Amino acid sequence: MKWFHGAFARLRLLSRRAAESRIDREFAFHIDMEVERLVRDKRMSADEARRLALVAFGGVEAHKEALRDGRGLAWIDRVSLDVRLGTRMLVKHPGLTLVATFAIAVAIAIGAMFFEVISAVLYSTIPVDGGDRIVALELASETPGQNRFRMIALEKTMIAMATTIEM
Repeated sequence: MKWFHGAFARLRLLSRRAAESRIDREFAFHIDMEVERLVRDKRMSADEARRLALVAFGGVEAHKEALRDGRGLAWIDRVSLDVRLGTRMLVKHPGLTLVATFAIAVAIAIGAMFFEVISAVLYSTIPVDGGDRIVALELASETPGQNRFRMIALEKTMIAMATTIEM
């Protein structure tokens, strides 16, 4: 059951507000404990003890930033900031948005066209009956000086493979 509570606490920390409020409470607790110690042990006034506790603790914002970077999901905050800023710029400059969208669409279309052309050239079927079933062309010579192409059909290859496996 402990693992369930730990997992639930980690899920709550995914929310930035929950994590920030927890960090604030944690830092306030440590500073208050140091203030109480200084008031009790050194007999200082509360204001002087608080000032010394803050000096001893260091920059609160620097510690907060280190904790934010230490969280495993800090990149989500940066990505969401990038998306918000990008969206804001796209809305602010609609002409540039249209030109960029058109340029990306043209680039994708050109890439698809080249792929189709290369695919048609490299993987075309042979213009004979059953050309889509031919798997290989082999140059064979039955008599010296006379070359001819022999076409190997898929059925013959499968039969040959089946007889090889049965042996």
